[in-house]
Amino acid sequence: MRIGLLGATGGSGSALLSLALEAGHEVAVVARRPEAVTTTHPRLAVVAGDATDAAALAAGLEGTDVVVDLVGVSGLLAARRGTDVYSRSASALIEAAPAAGFRRVVLVTSGGVVDQPGDGWFYTHVLKRHFLEPTYRDMRLAESRLRESSLEWTFVRPGYLTGDRQRTDYRVAIDRPLDDDGSLSRWSLAHAILHRALPDDAAGHALAVAT
Repeated sequence: MRIGLLGATGGSGSALLSLALEAGHEVAVVARRPEAVTTTHPRLAVVAGDATDAAALAAGLEGTDVVVDLVGVSGLLAARRGTDVYSRSASALIEAAPAAGFRRVVLVTSGGVVDQPGDGWFYTHVLKRHFLEPTYRDMRLAESRLRESSLEWTFVRPGYLTGDRQRTDYRVAIDRPLDDDGSLSRWSLAHAILHRALPDDAAGHALAVAT
């Protein structure tokens, strides 16, 4: 499989890049700072481009079978400021797809875009309302744009992301939130994307993932 990857310079993206190459896939990376992608491999192509630039995506992702979109913001202050990078990137992928030739997009958002059964008072009324909701709104908009497009989509909604502990005993719920979304290592997220989100039977579904 030839995988397009946005967000390869982040912790989750770099983990997915390594796992995909180890599994024998080809990977095409589009990055604003291609020099920050330190991995070299015969099956890896890295080109410069912004994840919100449809023309750059059409050129850099040409010939890919599926694109994994891992762009976004991290940290409470960045989340509180809000962003439009999720929705703009989704729109750019929709526009780029006919020229590039891919039909599937795996978009990584967050378990927080939907209500969780185990959400406590502090998370619901303080953390989510006053810090995370501005970014969650853009994640929901990105999901909505892909749903309304002609592309085959899969949404991956991880719990709170931590370090890179290599665990495969994470839980996955399809089209529903987990009872307790907890945390998830970036390596585990990458593993879940590769093994649970990329197969064709995940198309049209939202996958909640947490340890």
